[in-house]
Amino acid sequence: MTTVEGDWKVILREVFEKKPSERQRIATEVNTSIRSLYRWTLPKSQGGSDPANPASIRALATAVPPEYQKAMKRELQSAFPHAFTPVELLNLDKTVPDDFIWRIYKTKTDSASTTRRWSVSSLVLKQIIEHLDPDRLGMAAIVGRCLRHPDSSKVEWLFLQAEGQGSHHWINSQLLHHVFAGRESWVGLSIVRGHPLILQSVNLSSPLDPEPMQTTRYFCDADKIKSMAAFPLIRSRCCAGGLLVVSAQEYFFSPTRQQLLEKYVLLLADAFVEQDFFPFDAMQLQIAPAPEQQRVVLKPFQEQVAHFLQTGMTVGVMIPYSQAEETVLSHIQKLLLPEQP
Repeated sequence: MTTVEGDWKVILREVFEKKPSERQRIATEVNTSIRSLYRWTLPKSQGGSDPANPASIRALATAVPPEYQKAMKRELQSAFPHAFTPVELLNLDKTVPDDFIWRIYKTKTDSASTTRRWSVSSLVLKQIIEHLDPDRLGMAAIVGRCLRHPDSSKVEWLFLQAEGQGSHHWINSQLLHHVFAGRESWVGLSIVRGHPLILQSVNLSSPLDPEPMQTTRYFCDADKIKSMAAFPLIRSRCCAGGLLVVSAQEYFFSPTRQQLLEKYVLLLADAFVEQDFFPFDAMQLQIAPAPEQQRVVLKPFQEQVAHFLQTGMTVGVMIPYSQAEETVLSHIQKLLLPEQP
């Protein structure tokens, strides 16, 4: 076992010298260059420098190889105590900004009914990331919406589209692919139970809850997910889906953040129209097929929607995009659902 002594610069210098293959990864994790990382290893008398961004300081504590992390965090906390003060006490507003609420209602008013859900959801997801992760340490938020069973009024799966919002590891795209999710996922279980679910560490899940891997596997850089939360979207005792949020930090979902997310969930639910909601007795979520199995039939999803719209235009029928999407999803569900005896 590696025994590490000395201040944080000594520790970083040892990593730099003994594990050169780790340099680029660490630089990426702390959002800097290898050259800047090298300067951090040097005392200021030799032209060295310190990280100026508190987010980079916190990221450095976990970016070094595991055997160095405990010592590195201890030394960084001693050298930069301000960087480890809870964000809630520094720059995290505890209320949803009034001007953002105004933007939501303006967007609802200005958007066509066929695009309102997407427009409002996109705004809310982006605001969640900006508000709760101002230091861009790594967070992603995505909505899973309820899908009616093709041959009944029941809901067996949710549909998660790769159109959420994220920061750091998930800044461009959180989901590997569009995916169906069921009760095996955290967002699905939150709907089954009818209340939010918080997992403060993916290493501390209960045997009664879904394996975190059943949810994290939907994401790019799944190994970076350290905690997650899920909230059902409820209105008048009916449900339209759920919000899934993941973080690259353990114990990220403090009481303040949970309260903020519950407020944003109300705004998200308001993006859905009445027909998007299902009574809870219709929620009979099943276990969805493995993402690898889904990928084959979901890969051409967007092309199939475009083809359906084009077919309608060919015969002079303007089909709403949402209707085309639901029709294609219904067909895909039939391909994936087990055959009835």
